[in-house]
Amino acid sequence: MLESWDKIIKSRRQYDCWDLSKTLPLETVQEILYEAHTFAAKKQNEPNMEIMAISYDDPKLRDALWNYSTFWERDQRTVNGQTLANYLIVFVSKDHHRTPIDYLHIGIHSDFIAHAAAARGLQTGFCKCTDDDLTVDQKNYIKQKLNIQELDNIVLMMGLGYGLENNSMIHPISGEEVYCISRAETEKDYDLETPPDQYIKFF
Repeated sequence: MLESWDKIIKSRRQYDCWDLSKTLPLETVQEILYEAHTFAAKKQNEPNMEIMAISYDDPKLRDALWNYSTFWERDQRTVNGQTLANYLIVFVSKDHHRTPIDYLHIGIHSDFIAHAAAARGLQTGFCKCTDDDLTVDQKNYIKQKLNIQELDNIVLMMGLGYGLENNSMIHPISGEEVYCISRAETEKDYDLETPPDQYIKFF
């Protein structure tokens, strides 16, 4: 049992480059999300969020969300290829306002989904960085399609699909080359800055 868990946690990565030549069946995405619904912890058995699984069937929406995740910092364009995955999972705060409970549930569910994906040989990429540098049409389209009042109602986006350890991929809608920083290291090898004893305490 522990060998299976060890394999899952060591296979999970933070990806932002994807093999879009492979088809990710909707049934697989549904299976993962319904598992999270059934087994992920919830306060008082209520989800306190909305989860939206978005394929490329609506290219206009996917392109708008891609642009929402692309931002400028000190005249440098930063892209988040996580949002180019086969499916984009969007977590929206319940009742369209953010509360600590929303963040709690989204954190628990997104981690569950990441490991459920890894158990199936899929990968995920978390994206929190966004910028409001969209056209009015893009803003309105996102809000109308997701039935939200403000873009800030989006708390987290997560790419789900077939991860590639490449340095670049082609944006399937615009045709532009997107440079990626997908990594091959596990979390264990990548995040070594803070020793566990600095923040894990035993009493």
